[in-house]
Amino acid sequence: MNRIKELRKERKMSQMSLSIAANVHQTAVSQWETGKTNPDLDTLKRLADLFGVSVDYILYRTDEVNPTAQPHMPSTGLDVSDEVRELSGEYARLSDKDRSLVKNLIQTLSEKSP
Repeated sequence: MNRIKELRKERKMSQMSLSIAANVHQTAVSQWETGKTNPDLDTLKRLADLFGVSVDYILYRTDEVNPTAQPHMPSTGLDVSDEVRELSGEYARLSDKDRSLVKNLIQTLSEKSP
């Protein structure tokens, strides 16, 4: 099994939630986990920080998990559902124009709500 997948599953994360946390498309996570592609160096560093391990651990260059590192998962301070995380990922992939349309729609709907 691939280390990225192992780490993701240990933390009970979906591919979508990891993609959001790592600021990549969900298909990138899927391709890493199936061995079709590998993350670039900047993304590897970001993944190591997110999981609190070394880049070497992710790359199987060592089996020693960095015991001094602390996972650094971005936190909004809110308890968000998987649905919200998934929608957030979809939103992140939209063009600036489409994001603006979504914001306007949400604002319009919010104003109509009691």
